[in-house]
Amino acid sequence: TFENGEDTTAVLSGFTISNGLGEEWPNWEVEQGGGIHCGASPKLKNLIIENNTSYNGGGLWINSSPLLINLIIRDNSCEGGGGGIWMVSTGSPVIINTLIINNSSITPGGGLYVYSGPNPYLINTTLFGNQGDDILINNSLTNITNCLIGSLRLGGDQSFSIQYSCVIDVDTTSYLGSFDAIYNTMLGNIDSDPLFVDASGDDYSLLDYSPAIGTGTTTGAPSTDINGTARPTPSGS
Repeated sequence: TFENGEDTTAVLSGFTISNGLGEEWPNWEVEQGGGIHCGASPKLKNLIIENNTSYNGGGLWINSSPLLINLIIRDNSCEGGGGGIWMVSTGSPVIINTLIINNSSITPGGGLYVYSGPNPYLINTTLFGNQGDDILINNSLTNITNCLIGSLRLGGDQSFSIQYSCVIDVDTTSYLGSFDAIYNTMLGNIDSDPLFVDASGDDYSLLDYSPAIGTGTTTGAPSTDINGTARPTPSGS
């Protein structure tokens, strides 16, 4: 739990966080954050967050601006939203080189639920195989670059930026009009099967002939992915 004004000088690294159960917090009345409850802005890196459960945010509950790097967030669950991660309120969380896979929620947002106010940045991050949509964006400004997303749901009044990414399936509310028309005006996006090595075995690295190879941008992105492979165009591709 981070609730005491921590910033990125507070670092949690190199652990597996599993089998946690969220706690009730003041003003919420339901359990939040089965693995990590984050109300501050620490640096979380090189973590595996798995098999946790809560009402919202089975893996993580965030209402601040933490930096998340090289995380595997998998097999977490919740009754509400955000099986992997629930983001709420203000803040600008940054997620880099992270796998958000095989999480589940009863409501939409099985991988990531961005709700009511946060301004997150997702870079070089994969959201696939989550039950209840891989990501739900609701009343928030969300910036997505160099990401692989299986399913995206947009609801509420928000703007968003998706660039140099692969999004397979999209469900929108009618006020947005044609998502395809918006998505295709943004830079470098595709909607093809990214061709993972073995998604059923949780290997979400790309096959040598994946259409997603080379579609990313180096601007603002790390030079390697979570496996240490060069991005966006690895040698030999």
